[in-house]
Amino acid sequence: MKSPTQFRSSSRPGRRLSRSPSRFPKYHPRNVETTFDVAIYKTGHWVAYLVPPRGRPTSLHQVHNNADGRGYYVAPTRWSCAPKKSCLHQVAIFAARIRWKHLLRVRRLMNKWPVNNVDIDWCCQRWVLEIIDELIRRGWLLARDRGLERLEGLRRKCPKVLYLE
Repeated sequence: MKSPTQFRSSSRPGRRLSRSPSRFPKYHPRNVETTFDVAIYKTGHWVAYLVPPRGRPTSLHQVHNNADGRGYYVAPTRWSCAPKKSCLHQVAIFAARIRWKHLLRVRRLMNKWPVNNVDIDWCCQRWVLEIIDELIRRGWLLARDRGLERLEGLRRKCPKVLYLE
């Protein structure tokens, strides 16, 4: 009697029994979570940094301030980079987790999130905090209270940062 995990090749009769390919990988993508970190640089610039499970590309999402005076804009996503390797990197704060099934939605939302060029106090820090609030509201982010408290505290200490690309 054959085991349910074994099959006989129909193309070549008489071959030995072999194990069938596993239906689900060891790390089932629906059970793996991506970390949502906020990288803070010495210039005071904040960046949303998504770190998926091993073997998947990381992504860095940020806003830049245009030098010619047009205001802030969402910068193109940077793939497979590590902010910790930058000489200006100061700290990375683990803010939340994202379920695998929401990862593409989160990246799309971050790339389309509007910038505010009207308020004088608006900057990259507010952009990151607005995105975190929206993702929590939609239920796509499993927030870490300690990380969010730390981000709010840093935001109060340094309310406005001028960052020029």
